[in-house]
Amino acid sequence: MKGYVCHYSKNIERKKELSADPRFQELEDVTWIDWYDKEDIECYWIKSACLSTMSLEEISCALKHYEAMYHMVKNDIEEAVILEDDVVFVKDWLKILDKHKDQVEFMRLDSLFHMTYDGNIKTTEHLWPAEAWYIKKDFAKFILTNATFSIPIDNFVYRYLLKMKMQIPILPLCSQTSALTKLDQVFKHDTVWLRDDIEWKHYNYIETKQLLLEAASKKIIVEAKFFEKYGRKIDLKMPAYLELNDLGTE
Repeated sequence: MKGYVCHYSKNIERKKELSADPRFQELEDVTWIDWYDKEDIECYWIKSACLSTMSLEEISCALKHYEAMYHMVKNDIEEAVILEDDVVFVKDWLKILDKHKDQVEFMRLDSLFHMTYDGNIKTTEHLWPAEAWYIKKDFAKFILTNATFSIPIDNFVYRYLLKMKMQIPILPLCSQTSALTKLDQVFKHDTVWLRDDIEWKHYNYIETKQLLLEAASKKIIVEAKFFEKYGRKIDLKMPAYLELNDLGTE
């Protein structure tokens, strides 16, 4: 089974802990998605370009999940699990998943902090969390084509299923440590993302990815031109300056 881990690169201890977990090591092949951290310029660009009200941390989380799906589609990977870097597993979790995976295109693997595996796939309408997903390539393509930065990634995927009159399948094989150990962790059941009238703006992530790559290349050119003209090195953050500037690169 292919595995992806959405990892905040500065949290080195989490990577060490997860990598050392024998249950995690059951995965045959793992890609760590450790780019597009919340401090990275791409998150600022997405927030600006999409007029997103999401936090930079939420945008980073979404980008990392989209990147996992993008890698799946680009490399023709038929199925995978997408994990967050603080995930923990029940015993024999992959063997249990293997028994049920043919029934679904997408399935949550979290336990909602109270569920126990009883031999069956359960269903839920809860819109969080996203520490572990099982996903097939066709579903990944669908999500990439309809990507959004209007609401957090877990809310988006789960609500999309509900909007299509589908139940959200859940096989409770995993949990996460951060939600249980943060002193400031609060579950906001009245969050704005739960409203039915919230508008989603959709993007084709494959096209968005290409625009991010082009912007990163142009950033290097604009920074060099700025130094050539003004004699000062800068780390350009302002998205608009990439397109409209006094350097002859617009």
